[in-house]
Amino acid sequence: MNKPKSTRVTTAVVSIMPSFEATVNQIAQLQVELGTKTAARAAEVEKVLERYNSDIKPLEKEVERLSTMASAYAQTHWEELSKDPKIKSSETELATYGFRTGNPTVKPIAKVKEADLAQQLHDQGYDAFVCATYTLNKDALLQAVRDKNPVACQLFKIVQTKICSLVKPRS
Repeated sequence: MNKPKSTRVTTAVVSIMPSFEATVNQIAQLQVELGTKTAARAAEVEKVLERYNSDIKPLEKEVERLSTMASAYAQTHWEELSKDPKIKSSETELATYGFRTGNPTVKPIAKVKEADLAQQLHDQGYDAFVCATYTLNKDALLQAVRDKNPVACQLFKIVQTKICSLVKPRS
């Protein structure tokens, strides 16, 4: 599969102080306009939600109540509902109903933390049942690079991203 071509976007750079200040002022004006329009949109959305939620909430509760009842019945009477036990769905005149099963997995028999079980399996020599994960200790590596540790310096360098939030409109 071909890798899509990346396109580079070039941005004009402000080169003199008056242009910079005008640009910052324009950003502030746009941010105020954006905030105003976003608040207006949120108010309109809230009105629509209020108008329909009073009708929707009782319907959702009733669907949930009836689904719980149907599910309880289906779990205990599936043999009657489905002629073939391998088939996991059936139909009425208005709906298809059924159930899904997840992938088989293991679950601890007792309430024990998985980490404790993994340690127990490792201690008993059953390493095939245990996975080890490795992560970088970035604090230690940062200090090692600062201390000029040759191994750390060969693999890592210190970088610091400039985070710049230039424009905040005044109220």
